Amino acid sequence: MKNTLILLLLLLFHFFSYSQPVKEYFPTGGNTTKIEEKNKIVCLTCDTLILNSGKPQIIAYKINKRNISNKNFPQPTDIELRNNMYKFSKIMDREIFELKNNFQNADLHKIYKNTYIKIKNDANEIINFLDLENFYEGIIYWDGKSKSKIIRNDNIILSSELFSKQSGENIISSYINEFANVEQEISKLLTPSTPTKALIEKTNLFLINTFFDDNFLPTPFLSFNKVKEISIEIEPDKKLIFIFNELNQLVNYNTQITKCEIQYKNGIPVLNKTTINEDQILEENYFVFKENSISVENDNYIRTYELHENVFFETNVFEKTETFSYDSFIKNYKLNINQDQNCQTFLDMDNVPNSICFSNLNWNLPLNITKRAKNLIYNEKNIYNNTNNEFIIEDIGINRTKKYTFKIEDGILKKIDFQILYPNDIDSSKNYTMNVEYKFYK
Repeated sequence: MKNTLILLLLLLFHFFSYSQPVKEYFPTGGNTTKIEEKNKIVCLTCDTLILNSGKPQIIAYKINKRNISNKNFPQPTDIELRNNMYKFSKIMDREIFELKNNFQNADLHKIYKNTYIKIKNDANEIINFLDLENFYEGIIYWDGKSKSKIIRNDNIILSSELFSKQSGENIISSYINEFANVEQEISKLLTPSTPTKALIEKTNLFLINTFFDDNFLPTPFLSFNKVKEISIEIEPDKKLIFIFNELNQLVNYNTQITKCEIQYKNGIPVLNKTTINEDQILEENYFVFKENSISVENDNYIRTYELHENVFFETNVFEKTETFSYDSFIKNYKLNINQDQNCQTFLDMDNVPNSICFSNLNWNLPLNITKRAKNLIYNEKNIYNNTNNEFIIEDIGINRTKKYTFKIEDGILKKIDFQILYPNDIDSSKNYTMNVEYKFYK
């Protein structure tokens, strides 16, 4: 009687372990599959997942190769699985979102570890993810019917379209229509039109302080009339060089490592080409001027900036992915502008609310610029003139403060004193003078 009771409990455990599909399945190592394959490093301590008929099943998987020789090497722990290397791609996350909406009766299984999967259909299909030297990624669907076979999509995208054919449906992923709308919006953004006079006049401001966004120069207070070159020694053996044409337009921005060339057509920038090691192209950016906005396109994104008085606010970001098709533009970030409060608000990639606020948009001094995330200030710039009529920028970060003191005469930069302070590491703090040299057209 005792043995019969134990046997019954074991059978019940087996039934609830395998007959009831587990949503968001994460293999845990409790059930071991031992399979030998010649000339392959096959996991001997990995999980088995058994899927019974009766309900649709979706398996999304990304299994990294292990590059080990020990077949008994333990699978990644739950803590290790939190590492970014195990996370699904944005494309996979988007496809899972679509499948959840389009196949609401299906159970979803997410596989991150080497796993052996048995499908209880008439064909007794097997999915073998045990080769430790292989990388596996894709989505599998089974409608749960005994006579049906699994459908596997290693391309990930358009899974709803592929899987719905098994039931004779014609499901269309929502991002297909979204993609068509995005294409139309992008087409409008990338169609040039006559820029305003104000936008043309602010081209150097855009290039120096927005496009090359790591730059610290007080561009609105500088004159580029007849300036051929500005060379700033920011550190010993480390220079920034700005080169202008005779129309006062920036044509080169060079560092010790990179050279950025800006090409013009009809007086408007059309291309920025950044090279390294003299001739190796690092990046190409194409500019489209349109009334009061500038769009920048490269292999990674399309960004659009609108001019508001003397400030360029970013209004759109279209992120691109490596694969071309309906996943070409993975996400469109809309950035809102509150003109009354001189602020820009947006959600970052983690949906955290961010903002950038200016005390005024004309660069009237004193000027305060604050950057917030979750309503907490993480960066603040105070810009003002001191009693010596020097131009000051205080750049206050979380762990450091930078202070630039500019000596400017008639729009010409004479000297820059720089100080950086680390409150938690005083020994790393430093200050020095940046030497500035000008060359002029005759």
